[in-house]
Amino acid sequence: MLAPNVALTILGIDPYPFSAFLFIVLILIVSLIALALLARFPSLRFYRTKKSIIFCTVVVLVLISLVLQVDNLTRRALISYGVEADYRLYPETVNQLNITCINGGGRSCSFYMIIRSVNASFPAQNHPNYVQVSSIEVKVLFTLSERGGSMNAVDRNLFFNIDKNVTGFSFAVFPESWSSATFVSAMGTHFNYAWNETETCYKSGIWQGFQA
Repeated sequence: MLAPNVALTILGIDPYPFSAFLFIVLILIVSLIALALLARFPSLRFYRTKKSIIFCTVVVLVLISLVLQVDNLTRRALISYGVEADYRLYPETVNQLNITCINGGGRSCSFYMIIRSVNASFPAQNHPNYVQVSSIEVKVLFTLSERGGSMNAVDRNLFFNIDKNVTGFSFAVFPESWSSATFVSAMGTHFNYAWNETETCYKSGIWQGFQA
C-alpha cells in the first residue's frame, strides 16, 4: 500500500523577467518613433508609394520580432511534483522513494530537487542525475521539456536506509533555488514515519507542505 501521493504546484520559473520588460519598452519606443515619423513626414502616410511601403514593412517586421521575443521570454515552466513511498517500511532493508516531476508550462527547464532526511541515510548514488551532498542529503536533477513534449514528466527513484534503533524518521523534499531563475512560487513537502510496535514496522504519518 502506498502512502498518500503529495502533488503540489511548486515552481513558476520565469528565467528572464527583466529582459521581457526591456523588450516591451522597445516596442513602445519603436511605436512612438513610427508615429512621430508619420506625423513629421506626411508622404509616409501614402501607402502606395515605394517609400511608405518600405517604411511600413520595416516597422511591422521590427514590431513582430519584438512581440515574438516577449512571447518567448514570458513563457514559464510550471512544475508539479509527487512523492510516493510504501505505507509500511521495515528496518534493516533498503527502502525506496519515488519522485515524479511534471512540467505543465510552455518552457523547458532543468532544476534540482533536494531530499533531506532525519534518522535515515542515503547510500552512494552512482548516477549522473544524483548529487550526494551528504549521507542525509541528496540533490536529484530533473530536466523537463515543455508541456506536450516527450520528456515533460520524469520519475526518479531514490533508495535509503533507516537508521538503527530509532522510533521514527522523516524527509523534506523541496526545490533548490538558483540565481539564473525566478521562482514565482515554491513549495516543499515534509513527511514522517513512526514505529508501530504491533506491526513491527514504520508507518506513514503526516504529509504536509511548506514554503520552500
